[in-house]
Amino acid sequence: MYDFMTCKWKARANKQDEVYLLAEGIKDGKVVAIHKVAPSGQANKIILTVDHDNMGLLANGSDFVTLIASVVDKNENVKRLNNNSVRFSIEGEGRILGSNEAQSISAEVLWGTAPILVQST
Repeated sequence: MYDFMTCKWKARANKQDEVYLLAEGIKDGKVVAIHKVAPSGQANKIILTVDHDNMGLLANGSDFVTLIASVVDKNENVKRLNNNSVRFSIEGEGRILGSNEAQSISAEVLWGTAPILVQST
């Protein structure tokens, strides 16, 4: 059972680690799978990932990949509810699609992430 107010009180009492949802998969009376999720805390850092489907970026001037900035807490839980923006910039080879001459762009964070497209040069 989930009670938002209990979670809120625990967070204010600095007991955030005690707040989580736990699902256990049981087969023949034994736990065979566990999945634990916790609400995110205060935004702490940004994690960058490349969505490339295990295909390398070709340096041919027309290939591109999606770069995703995820706003996360100290435990790397994505902070889904926030209204931040992330400023991206690139130096050296490559360019941000839709950016200005200075190779920088701001992207609004939606549901915890902000994506941009990076093109090879």
